[in-house]
Order: sequence, then structure tokens, then C-alpha cells
Amino acid sequence: MPGCWDIHDKYFADAAGILDRYHASEDVWSCGKALSSKAEEVKASVNEALGLLRIEGGEGLLAWLHPQFSGLRCKKRRAMNSLLGYFRSRVGITDYAIYREHEWQIGSGMIESTAKQLVGILLKGPGMHWSPAGESAVTALRAHNINNNWHTLWKSLVL
Repeated sequence: MPGCWDIHDKYFADAAGILDRYHASEDVWSCGKALSSKAEEVKASVNEALGLLRIEGGEGLLAWLHPQFSGLRCKKRRAMNSLLGYFRSRVGITDYAIYREHEWQIGSGMIESTAKQLVGILLKGPGMHWSPAGESAVTALRAHNINNNWHTLWKSLVL
């Protein structure tokens, strides 16, 4: 089954991709806990990191993280390296200040609800069995219907 970004690229390439802020914060918290066993230190550094992420996006967070990487060893270095790699590969989808300016959603609740409508209700009904190709096609059609953009879909189809 393709990942969510593969589906985005294939069916919704014209839509802006946004890294869910909640999931991004989970990675920041995980790294923070690996760097210190003191709860107050973890909370302070994670809050600073998430504040930067909120205001300056992934680029601001990376700029803040880089100087902290030097001097770390073993488990702490691996945790920081993992976080740096995570945000390096996602910088283009972490511009939260712009997203808020446009009043776009930066959380996954709405998307997860939509996935439940697309997949849970439509594809997991009693007695339903789908091939991977069939479920992708039906899900894409359902998404176009929910988003009320059939005209865009029909213009792009090659029959």
C-alpha cells in the first residue's frame, strides 16, 4: 500500500502538502527525552524548539538544532541526528507561519477523519473485498466527490 505522500503526489499534487504539527512535535519530544532525563530541561528545550518550528518552520528549527549537535555522543548524538534528518527531508512542508497566515489546517484530525470516511466507511463494509488497485481507485473517486471537484477529475481523465 502506498504511503500518504505517494497518494498526495499521485492524486492531489496540486494541493499543498503540510507536515502535521502534532506528529512533528512527537519527534521533537522523543529527541528531547533522549537528550536529558530531567523533566524541566526536556520541557524547556522542547518548548523552545516547538516555538521556533511554529514561528520559523523547519528551517528555523534546523538552524537552532545544528549548533546543539556538536559535543553530543552515542545515544544523544543518534537522537539529534535522527531529528535533524527528519526535518531536513521535510523542510518544504513545515512553513507553519505561512500556513497559519492562509488559515490552513496544520493538524491531522481533519485528515484522519477524512481517511475514516474514505477508507473505513467506503472500503471496510461487510462483505467488501478490494484489490490494491481497486481500493486506490475507489478512494480517489470518493475523495474527488467529497471535495466537490468532479470537473477537475473528468477533465484530466483519458478514456
